[in-house]
Amino acid sequence: MERGLTQAQRYSLTWLRDQRELGTDVPANMIVMPIRFRTRISDRQIQTTIGRLVERHESLRTGFCLHTHECGPVTFVQKGISVSVKVRRVNDTSMASDDVASAIDEIANTRLPLSQPPLLTTRILRAGFADVLVLVGVDHLVFDGASATPFFDEFVDLLANPATALPPARQFADWIAWQRTHLDGPAGKELLDYWRGTLGEAGPMPRLNVPTDPDSGRTSMQTHAVRVSSVTPECLRTVDIKETVTPFMVAMNVVARACAHVLDLPDLVIHTPTANRGSMAAKGVIGWLAHSMPVRVRIGSRTTFRQSLSQVRRAVLGAITHSDMPLLVLHQHLRPDTFDDIRLGRIYFAYEKPSSTVRRFRESTAELYTVPGGYASSTVGNGITIVVTEFRDHLAVRAVAQPDIATPILHQLIDRIEQEFGALDRPKESRES
Repeated sequence: MERGLTQAQRYSLTWLRDQRELGTDVPANMIVMPIRFRTRISDRQIQTTIGRLVERHESLRTGFCLHTHECGPVTFVQKGISVSVKVRRVNDTSMASDDVASAIDEIANTRLPLSQPPLLTTRILRAGFADVLVLVGVDHLVFDGASATPFFDEFVDLLANPATALPPARQFADWIAWQRTHLDGPAGKELLDYWRGTLGEAGPMPRLNVPTDPDSGRTSMQTHAVRVSSVTPECLRTVDIKETVTPFMVAMNVVARACAHVLDLPDLVIHTPTANRGSMAAKGVIGWLAHSMPVRVRIGSRTTFRQSLSQVRRAVLGAITHSDMPLLVLHQHLRPDTFDDIRLGRIYFAYEKPSSTVRRFRESTAELYTVPGGYASSTVGNGITIVVTEFRDHLAVRAVAQPDIATPILHQLIDRIEQEFGALDRPKESRES
């Protein structure tokens, strides 16, 4: 493995190359960071500071070649990179502004050439010299959602004290080396024993056979969404169950029950993202550390909502505790048929909630916002991605699938998920019938 290239990156790059050869219109997979300043700051200061961050972190100077190596994609780290920014005048820099929403959407759909680092783009939206929104978009191949925090912290520190030298940055490649050592030791054996028992020795793995429509002529990912106005996010926090559960667990239970019903799959594996940053070695690292963890649940026709939720809770807690072992490392140890069953045709679930982080900056503040969206490129093989987003007064559900997935299945899944969420407002007796 080349320096700085993980198995997840290699797999994603190979999949991306294959999709391009098939003519599939793969959506951009950019992570967008809106950072708002309410104090005097110049465009030159912002551009210079972004450049310093790119110079500090090798992952932000990493590029990829998909077709130049017989063993597959390769990576390289480029030196002496210049960073450009685009500046635009707007009337309002708040996240509710149409101008901001349009700019975020533009960045989110930007496809950057993988062989021309940095895989980063920056827009400055300025409503005044002391009212600035900086939009930084980075390709997910070199960045994950949790990388936004160290990026934001260093960005603010360097802007506030441009003459101060920060401590040497922890590099993504150093974290990869730590991960290999960690997984090769006793901790790796313990993790492997758990996953073998959960996935490899707990009975035959369920295979997801989703109806396809190969003659549809579609070349783009399919997306179907619905606003669930009948249920407020508070309903996810007041479920009547003895154990402590989170809104994430409740939403996953809803999705699992819908998939079990629509796909006729009482034993299913749901993949969900984990930040994978529980070790000190990951502190301050900018790169793609996150990976998906498989959660196996069994939901029969007579399984009540509370029973399946309790099962989802146990499965999620067990997966989180053992999430240091990436799925793509497991394939070296599991039977090939077992790995294929959990990798191909998978259900991918994500739960999002808009939020912000505020820091003091000079006499005012700097604020980093999270932007719901993405996960479209997470659908691999014959799989479906389902994203539940929590807003202040409603939930939104989005299903994304490969072009050849039969469209009626997505509509049925969305309808069933909406029904399951609606049941949360019903009395306990009717919910469990």
